[in-house]
Amino acid sequence: MGWLNKFIGGMIGLALGGPLGMIAGVAFASVIDKAGRIQERTNPLDQQQQLFFVGAFSLLAYVASADGSVTATERQKVVEFIRRDLRLDYQTEELALRVFDAALNSNQSVEAVASQFYQGYRNNPAILQLMVDICYRVAYADGTISSKEEALILKIARLFHF
Repeated sequence: MGWLNKFIGGMIGLALGGPLGMIAGVAFASVIDKAGRIQERTNPLDQQQQLFFVGAFSLLAYVASADGSVTATERQKVVEFIRRDLRLDYQTEELALRVFDAALNSNQSVEAVASQFYQGYRNNPAILQLMVDICYRVAYADGTISSKEEALILKIARLFHF
């Protein structure tokens, strides 16, 4: 029944929040499946935080997988971003990695996700610049930036109007 919950979560998310909503719906359904029941969070993310959270980890997943597969060092760079830059608690870190994993298996286009992220942060260029910077950090985690990773990051930057 896990796949059905993820499908339903994804469809509800798509209807309510577009491409990022779909990825979030799948990730949250996965958390619910794992727990076996819905657990209320004591500190729910507001809409702007959700947009950043789902958008950032989705874009990082696209960049990490741009050259074929996600390496252990790329995944570790995402974990480092979670722990050092965002300083998320364990539960939220686990959720962030579920969003990352859901995006790896999503059929949403990077254009749709980046455009929705841009719409939410078009008045905050520092956040947009941070996102591009983190994409480069993840791409370089294995010591080199492939041409596919570079092209994808440049596409994201263009969608952010840089």
